[in-house]
Amino acid sequence: MGIVVWGLGLLAVLIAVHLVLSWAESRGWIYYRRSPRHGGSAYHLMQMSAIFDPKFRQVIETMIEDERQDEASGEPTGERERA
Repeated sequence: MGIVVWGLGLLAVLIAVHLVLSWAESRGWIYYRRSPRHGGSAYHLMQMSAIFDPKFRQVIETMIEDERQDEASGEPTGERERA
């Protein structure tokens, strides 16, 4: 009987943690279930490469500018390349 009580208690704690993390994600404070927009570690590796290779920095700046233009135009990402 004690194992069942501990199991239910653990389940209640896990559900409470999940709800708090989901709430914090909905407020934009953390990434919990959804990935960040830039792809996580690959984005950070690109930034590290830009420190040592100036040409790579130009590529990153161009990508960021393209993203800003896509957001400003309201088109879905990638639609401009197809047109």
